[in-house]
Amino acid sequence: MSLELSYATFVIDGKLFGILIQDVQEILRPLEVTKVPLASLAFNGLINLRGNIVLAINMRQLLGLPTLETSNCMNIVLKLQDEFYSLQVDSVADVVVVQQSDFEIPPETLPSETKRFISGTYKLDNKLLHILDIGQILEDKSLSHKEKQSEVLI
Repeated sequence: MSLELSYATFVIDGKLFGILIQDVQEILRPLEVTKVPLASLAFNGLINLRGNIVLAINMRQLLGLPTLETSNCMNIVLKLQDEFYSLQVDSVADVVVVQQSDFEIPPETLPSETKRFISGTYKLDNKLLHILDIGQILEDKSLSHKEKQSEVLI
């Protein structure tokens, strides 16, 4: 018998993505973002969420997709290792429950900018659900931040 997994799903550029529901703290409407000088383009800025500083990640930019006005983005707030992050996405979809045994490797047709952040895919009735690798996204954030800091120091 296969284990069932629940994913919070959302849409970016017409494609369906998901993250494990237990990683989601809350989902919020568009919020005011404070820009951070010298930050990577994918990191849209900071959000003050009830006194907690939350890093806003522009998922379109991170995945190498055409950018849109981020003032209309939905925010999926994650709390990982006592840190808060907001994934800014086009729209929020449903919670999807899938069988772990149906997990497949990402399709070769995905662009490399997108594929590096996808851990796998599920085939749903009429679409694909791409599962984001949150660890890979956060590793990318820290590398970009360190690179930017070292450029400023030189």
